[in-house]
Amino acid sequence: MPDFKSLQDWYNHDRHLDLFCFLWLHPEIDESLLKSLRNEYVTSPLVLKEDVMVGIRLFVEYATLFPAGGYSEEKTLTMLSTHGNNELYFRVIFGDLDVPNIPEDNSQSWSISKKRAKLENLIAMTFWLCNEKVIPYNEECLYPSELYLDYWYWCFPTNEDLFNNPKSKKSIPVVELALFRIHHFDTEKEGDTCRTRFVKKIRKILDERDFISVFKQMWLDVKEGKIEIENPWKR
Repeated sequence: MPDFKSLQDWYNHDRHLDLFCFLWLHPEIDESLLKSLRNEYVTSPLVLKEDVMVGIRLFVEYATLFPAGGYSEEKTLTMLSTHGNNELYFRVIFGDLDVPNIPEDNSQSWSISKKRAKLENLIAMTFWLCNEKVIPYNEECLYPSELYLDYWYWCFPTNEDLFNNPKSKKSIPVVELALFRIHHFDTEKEGDTCRTRFVKKIRKILDERDFISVFKQMWLDVKEGKIEIENPWKR
């Protein structure tokens, strides 16, 4: 473990060595070893809550939002890559999802909820479907992962009054747009790509799993053609 002692009281928004960078910079890609190091990190009395929070945020961005973007292949050469190990890092960083907080053994005076995915992530997922083509960097995106989709579902709000407040009501058109893209994405034209695999899996989740009634009705209305969106593929 690094010697954090001299930096324990030093504060910077980006932190000095967050959880994700600590694991990503390690020369070994061995899941059991990385899990052991991760547990040492989050239970260390010299590691701050911010060190873990920044690491989770960075990992999610580099595993989902960035590889889902539309870039030239030349541009992606300069971007951080886990070289196909995003699922491994997800399992290591988030640990057992049946335990809701980090650190799990309550050895710290702080804890972080593992439920960090939000409803807005649905529209972020579908920005990916608007790219003109798939390039190798896009293949690293976690969206098609059953592990990540189970996590997204685990995080999905369960309160039936979700869209009752004014702020949430404003998000309804955005959610409808995301569902419209998922339903109308042309998987036959796309072929067997990471985006097609994602769409097929999330359609199955939307069809077969329980959601709050308003959201479920939105999905049914999209499938029945009751919701039309102008220029749905414009980012």
